[in-house]
Amino acid sequence: MTFNDAEWRRSQIAEIRKGDYVDSMGEIGLVNKVKGQVAYVKFDSRPGTFHPMLASSLNKTGKHKGKDLYTESVEINEMGSAWLGMAAYAIFQLIKKWAKKNPKEKDNLKKMIDKEL
Repeated sequence: MTFNDAEWRRSQIAEIRKGDYVDSMGEIGLVNKVKGQVAYVKFDSRPGTFHPMLASSLNKTGKHKGKDLYTESVEINEMGSAWLGMAAYAIFQLIKKWAKKNPKEKDNLKKMIDKEL
């Protein structure tokens, strides 16, 4: 029996289910719900929200806490815009953490950003 690409992707999507884990940008999140081709993932860094992810872009890579672990895979032609988005998000997270640790410097940071923009 041979699979074509579409059949293989459908078989992979069927495997992802509630309770599995997803590793995205170095952070592991819990799958809350899978509906159609979208998996809604809860990350600790984004409290109160669920991050929608295309199930077809997730590949099974192992186990985490006894459940299946999936990682995001981005195709080469999507990499340009994806890379820019990931870089901006990572910089924002670093600034946010720094501002929490240095509340006195927060106003100075805002002034510097406003000056540069």
